[in-house]
Amino acid sequence: MEQQNQLLEVLKARIGVFGMTYGDMTTTDLVEFQVNTGDAEPIVKKPNYHMTAEERKLLRKEVNTMVKYGLMEPAIYLKGFKGAWGFPCMFVGKKGGKKRLVVMFQGLNSVTTSDYWPVPLLNEVLENYAGCKYFTSVDMIKSFHQIKVAKESVEKLTVNTPWGAYSYKCMPFGLKNASFTLARAIHLALAEFTPESVNVYIDDASISSRTFKEHLRILDKVLARMEEVKFKLHPDKCLFASCEIELLGFKVGEEGISRDIRAFVNMVGFFLRHIKGFSNISAPLTALLKKSCRFEWKDAEEEAFEELKKALYNSATLSFPDEQYPYKLYTDASDVACGCCLTQDYGGEIGEKPVGFFSRKFTKQEMVYPTVEKELCAVVFALNKLKYLMGGKFELLTDNSVVMWLLKKSECSSRLQRWIACLQEFDFVVKHISGKMNTVADALSRSGADTQESKEGDTWDMAEDLYGEMRLVVEEEECYEQKLQSVYEYLMGLDQGDASREVKRQSNQFKIDEANEMWRHVGVGEARGGRRVKVVKVKDRMEVLKYLIVGMEYYTKWPVARAVPVADSENAVRFLYDELFTKYGPIKTFLTDGGSHFDNQYVERFAAYVQARHSFASGYHPETNGLVERFNGTLLAQLKKMAHDCPTTWHAHVNGILYTYRTRPHSILKISPYELMFGVVPQLPQGEVRGYLQELSRGMNEERCFALMDRRLSDDMETSENTVKRTQKFEVEDLVLRVDRRKIDKLAMNYLTSHFIVLKTFNNTCQLMDIKGKILKRRVNCQELKSFTQRKKLSGG
Repeated sequence: MEQQNQLLEVLKARIGVFGMTYGDMTTTDLVEFQVNTGDAEPIVKKPNYHMTAEERKLLRKEVNTMVKYGLMEPAIYLKGFKGAWGFPCMFVGKKGGKKRLVVMFQGLNSVTTSDYWPVPLLNEVLENYAGCKYFTSVDMIKSFHQIKVAKESVEKLTVNTPWGAYSYKCMPFGLKNASFTLARAIHLALAEFTPESVNVYIDDASISSRTFKEHLRILDKVLARMEEVKFKLHPDKCLFASCEIELLGFKVGEEGISRDIRAFVNMVGFFLRHIKGFSNISAPLTALLKKSCRFEWKDAEEEAFEELKKALYNSATLSFPDEQYPYKLYTDASDVACGCCLTQDYGGEIGEKPVGFFSRKFTKQEMVYPTVEKELCAVVFALNKLKYLMGGKFELLTDNSVVMWLLKKSECSSRLQRWIACLQEFDFVVKHISGKMNTVADALSRSGADTQESKEGDTWDMAEDLYGEMRLVVEEEECYEQKLQSVYEYLMGLDQGDASREVKRQSNQFKIDEANEMWRHVGVGEARGGRRVKVVKVKDRMEVLKYLIVGMEYYTKWPVARAVPVADSENAVRFLYDELFTKYGPIKTFLTDGGSHFDNQYVERFAAYVQARHSFASGYHPETNGLVERFNGTLLAQLKKMAHDCPTTWHAHVNGILYTYRTRPHSILKISPYELMFGVVPQLPQGEVRGYLQELSRGMNEERCFALMDRRLSDDMETSENTVKRTQKFEVEDLVLRVDRRKIDKLAMNYLTSHFIVLKTFNNTCQLMDIKGKILKRRVNCQELKSFTQRKKLSGG
């Protein structure tokens, strides 16, 4: 109690150094913030981002308050202001639900000259706390705003608002060189104190001492000096004469770092830049630090403990940072953690040397971030650890190319805006590298993949997802080689071009017993309900019908399509009702693109009426609806062939193409969509039947057939990958077709009319002559040619 009273007396004597609001703030005379843009042209951005009514009120209140206390000024009042500079602003969230006003100064930062201020090494700062018992951390109220802006730079810091432009007379947040200017000001304010008593790390200032009396003496001098240079402290953010404080990500106290498991993990964490994969290794131990976790020391914890001890002895050799050589920062993120590696490029045979490794696990909230945000989170984490990189230019290397675009994007979520604003203080160039080249950061962010030995003998691991929610998983399926091997050899003997037709014809001879027939039909019936729909525009060669609405049943691959004159909501609803609902029954769910023909109230009413769930594909990501996209390519390719001679009748061929697709065995399922949909084999003209195939098929259940087909498919894929594409060989006077690279019509042929080869050169190029005898000036590569044989017309009779 006596110590508390002594501390209160010191604080009351220096009450003038504290403040809570803009009205209490002052600006120091130690330094002025300057924005040196050289000969760069003024930058004018759009007025402002969209804000809610609440945010507009908050913005008006914030601006009026800053104008009232002289921190801002209307741009029209500035002498010589021509309105050349202007940047948009927005609000981003802060801890506690509050919001911070952020101005998007990315354009200004890109043309601003760097103003470097040296940053002390973090290790040296922490070493100064050794042997101390009492600690104080001080924090200023809106520290950036306590720095004046030079008169010639005020007009460059102009903010556009819905009701006018305002210029900062104090240093705002998110500017290049702002942190260095603040660090310079705090250093000048506290330069008379020794590092053993007062430590400054950029904008963090702390006091440490061995005795309470000495601590009060130093604290009184520091507060007096802060008041003298017109710095205002925030009392809620300060911690006075404490036995333990959290500073720079470390808990510092009389006994160093906390005891027990926390002490060990944090102690090793201090050396984590020497340990690759620290986050993954220490995961079992960090889990014990959670309050909700029951303390149980098992094999996993013991293994992690021993591995960390070995890592301290056998840590990777790191080089000391050398300012003469450029830095390279590699970052990567996985689903559970992020990691980074800082290197320096010495060039020549030495190459790159590691300076530090860093990694950490994502929190529960961070684990649900999208992949792009996780990648940017890794960058923010790395630069928070490496603040001494502020001084110079370095390369940021990531295997996610979206990060490069995201750092230049001006409109994004508030969280990303906050991160981007923090990164504006650093001078770096983002470069994209392949995942194979980013092995170190990738390893730091990912745990070791679980390996499982492959099973040998007559067992197969098989997982089929053919019937939707009805998932078939067979772990140890016995293989009757005597039955399956002969069928497998027969199927392997088929030519690739005839495979689908042969399997389709011979599949009529497979006899499945009555129980399996019933099971199969019921399974297919339960699977129906997931459909994907898309509108395709056909380059119109007819006055009425211009569009195709295409749908695909998700599990059976059953296609539907309808030609319509206009892609609007009425035709979309009619398609859903006529082609799907009335023919196949209620729809469980359907996925469409985000066009206005599907994204409207009429389609939603229809979905509500039939009690179906309507989902949309991701914007600018057609792979979400990839099943329909792939079928569109097949459908359009067939329409080109069928409607080539008479383009105005393309719609007349749609049903015929659909029937062909429905009755042919699917390349993956090895069974036709017709059979999966209706449970029966389509009645087709019978061909020659191989007798022994019928004998071998008896007694084989459907699961074995699918396993057999799946095995052949795997072999086909392996053969295809290992086959080298052969270059076609042409000779002079050969008749060839040339690829049409300029076609804009989806129904146009892929190749131009026939040509003759008149000259062949050594570099695999040819010179062509058309059928009229005109020699083409531009030579073409043989890869763009295709052999052509004229079809002989049959004489009528």
